[in-house]
Amino acid sequence: MHSRCRYLFSPERGLCHKLSVIAISFLLVFITFSFADKHISLEDKTKAVFMYHFTKFIEWPGLDSLDTFTIGVIGKTEMVIPLKEIAGKKKVGNKPIRIRKFSALSDSLCCQMLFIAGSEKHKLQKYIKKLSGKPVLTIGDSPGFASTGTDMNFTLVNGKIKFEINSTQLDKTGLKVSSQLLKLGIFIKEGSND
Repeated sequence: MHSRCRYLFSPERGLCHKLSVIAISFLLVFITFSFADKHISLEDKTKAVFMYHFTKFIEWPGLDSLDTFTIGVIGKTEMVIPLKEIAGKKKVGNKPIRIRKFSALSDSLCCQMLFIAGSEKHKLQKYIKKLSGKPVLTIGDSPGFASTGTDMNFTLVNGKIKFEINSTQLDKTGLKVSSQLLKLGIFIKEGSND
């Protein structure tokens, strides 16, 4: 056994430290293998988890009157799969989560959150115009999406998934967004190159 490993599990380190190491190991295994469909990228799984956690920091008007919280997905992407796995285990408040794959923009007006895949770049302005002023959180997945109109956009920074925020667009949705979530985002000005 490597000397550093022997030190981590030596009697002088204490039971508490050993349990911490074991707990962290189990957590890493759970994160890596918690999704049944193994062909989905870790990046998509991580984005799906981000999207679920966004719901904890955003209030949608009229949500109490709805039976379900709907997350829509439009474009060529595998995001539906990890989102459905989360939807099978979690709720938004007391609402079950429904995941819908849309093929047309008109269908997407009945969701609270819309993930727009990079394949939809040529239709993005049409989507933004149609959804402007509606309580639908739009989340892009391609460079430039936040600066051209999505409320949020996933981006990679130093190999880590982060999210950009277009506050101008977000303000138009009527959604109440926690300052805690806003502190974590990267603010993008509309029309800038992100």
